[in-house]
Amino acid sequence: MTKFIPLERDPKWSAFNEHTWESFQESYLPKCDLIPSVNEEVRKQYRAIRKLMAYSYFEYEFFDIAAAQMSMLMEMAMAWKYETVTGEPWKKKIKKGEPRRDLKNLFEWLGSNGYFDKTYFVSADLLRGTRNYYAHPKKHGFAGGINLTRINELIFLINELYDPNLNKRNVLAIELNTWLTKNCKMRMTLCTPAETIPLADLAIAYIDCSTGDPRYYLGCFPLLKLQEIDQDSHYAPRTLMFIQLVDLKMNDGYLAGTEIFGGQEVRIEVANEANTLLIDQWYNQLETMVHVAAQMPAWRFMELFKLVGELKTKYFINMSEGFKVNEIEELS
Repeated sequence: MTKFIPLERDPKWSAFNEHTWESFQESYLPKCDLIPSVNEEVRKQYRAIRKLMAYSYFEYEFFDIAAAQMSMLMEMAMAWKYETVTGEPWKKKIKKGEPRRDLKNLFEWLGSNGYFDKTYFVSADLLRGTRNYYAHPKKHGFAGGINLTRINELIFLINELYDPNLNKRNVLAIELNTWLTKNCKMRMTLCTPAETIPLADLAIAYIDCSTGDPRYYLGCFPLLKLQEIDQDSHYAPRTLMFIQLVDLKMNDGYLAGTEIFGGQEVRIEVANEANTLLIDQWYNQLETMVHVAAQMPAWRFMELFKLVGELKTKYFINMSEGFKVNEIEELS
């Protein structure tokens, strides 16, 4: 039998960077952990998973095992949440004709009862598919640190299940989404005391309800200078403008709020005739640039996805430190 050798850095990581132990932990461990309100059995299992990620510095494939265990942990967290709410275990004998006690039905029960964040839709099929991929493996896992993005998403999902602010955030998210659905069928502009900016699109990034006044983080997508986009570059152009508002008021045709850092009133409102024409012309030009038009949704999604991840990370770090919520720094 092959003997274990003293621990040393797995050379496979050299394909990405020549990390030291310290720089590896900084790069490949999640920036936020499970919040204190998560069931303790789930938190115990997560601590072991986090160690697998840390020690993958010595054994590259440990990261794949950690990713597999995180998928199982998500199901465990959901089952414990069900038991906490109902007082009965999820896994129990059922009578003939009763719904199956499987992951799909557990997910649907939690979703229909408001235990998932409604700002972004979570796919039951994606959770089940990922879980089944690891539960019934057909080949050796070799993704390594690429799994970190998915692990972070699962940490966010588990934390949201147990977030005491979730219900309030969902109420506000539904209200704002209703306004967006109604008004963003028309062309919109972002109006500050200094300028009016025509928008190509608008989305909710996050709503933080941990302080007295909810904080709304919105992703605005102004009109890019299409002729300046380098279509041969592998780097996506920056498309996102990030605004942070409190005291948000929604009215017919516009919403208004106070910018957190500048203290100025900001409005998002239906564009006037001149700006509507400008936005229409921009979209007409975009349609003539086939490659750019095809890539634009992905560019927007990736920037918004990154922003949402940063906001959730800061939020849950603050929550883990005892709800000592500091102002979220402006993100570059």
